[in-house]
Amino acid sequence: LGSMESPFVNVLSVDGPITRNGGACSYGSVELRDWLIRAANDKMCRGHIFYIDTPGGSAWAKNDFQQAIDYARSLGQPVLAFIDGMCASAGMYLASLCDEVYFMHPKNQLGCIGVMAAFYTEKDGSYNKYDNETYHEIYDPESFDKNRPFRDIANDGNDKLLVKELADLGVEFRSDVKAAFPAATDDHIHGKIFNAEDVVGILCDGQASFGD
Repeated sequence: LGSMESPFVNVLSVDGPITRNGGACSYGSVELRDWLIRAANDKMCRGHIFYIDTPGGSAWAKNDFQQAIDYARSLGQPVLAFIDGMCASAGMYLASLCDEVYFMHPKNQLGCIGVMAAFYTEKDGSYNKYDNETYHEIYDPESFDKNRPFRDIANDGNDKLLVKELADLGVEFRSDVKAAFPAATDDHIHGKIFNAEDVVGILCDGQASFGD
């Protein structure tokens, strides 16, 4: 694409669950990262707005958003978050990376700051009585750490490795949120969701319209 002929603000839609590679109805963090960097390189770009309505999603997306936002800042371009609906979990992580955070409606929801994992497992050797099949996992003897956190849960009910991984991510998440929102207290950073009107000056900067 050639350069725009007049100044513009780059708008990036974060709608629905956050994934890295997107889907049929939403952009992934990789696409949003590349889109922001491409727009930032245009001499007419004056800044960026993430238009957010998301329940959260991939923790890895934070790295894509951070890379793009840092690049915009290196060019002197501000990056704002505008919430119209929900900004939870990974969405809140994205908002914390932005320079300013605004919401459309007082009852928009912010928060759910925390880390979790959800998945299904089958124990090695488990038998399905409906299809007469037995589930097996066979590993190279030198691949003893491959899928270890999930194998420990499935086979032994031992969740220590996965809990540690989630705990480490949680420490980083809370630390970054506290740095971005210094008024946030312990009540705000352990998973609760709040109406936007109740966390003005704490997890957001105020109410505004998209036009504002």
